[in-house]
Amino acid sequence: MGEFRDLPIDKTHYEIEVLINGVVNGIKIVLPDMSARKSGTIINISSIGDRKPSPLGVAYHASKHAVRCISESLQMAEAKNNVRIMNIAPGLIKTNIHATMGISFEAYCEMLGNPTFIMPEELAEIIMFCWKLPQRICIRDLVVMPTDCAF
Repeated sequence: MGEFRDLPIDKTHYEIEVLINGVVNGIKIVLPDMSARKSGTIINISSIGDRKPSPLGVAYHASKHAVRCISESLQMAEAKNNVRIMNIAPGLIKTNIHATMGISFEAYCEMLGNPTFIMPEELAEIIMFCWKLPQRICIRDLVVMPTDCAF
């Protein structure tokens, strides 16, 4: 994260590589079998940043937007095969991403305006809720935010 113009190109490429190609590679591994079985569920995690980008995460937000587009396109393509492709777009999750930025958690919170975070276990509950739905139900796109989030 940081001003796009100031980020080294290799960092930008790495972020895009991991966030887009990681999703694509995982899907390419599991989708053929799911399509052949006429059943399956893929749950991708994008971000609220795919809809509400900030100037400090250009590559991140663009990558998460790509994840949402991949999910939407595949859902249309795989509906005939009874394969559910879901996208969950959470707000800020409490992770150790601050460490990759070389700052403390306190500094990270201050930089973001001391937001409320979604806890990882809360996101896991949401993922499991979606997963456990009957195969005939597909939540195609789900935005999950802390209640006190204003945007």
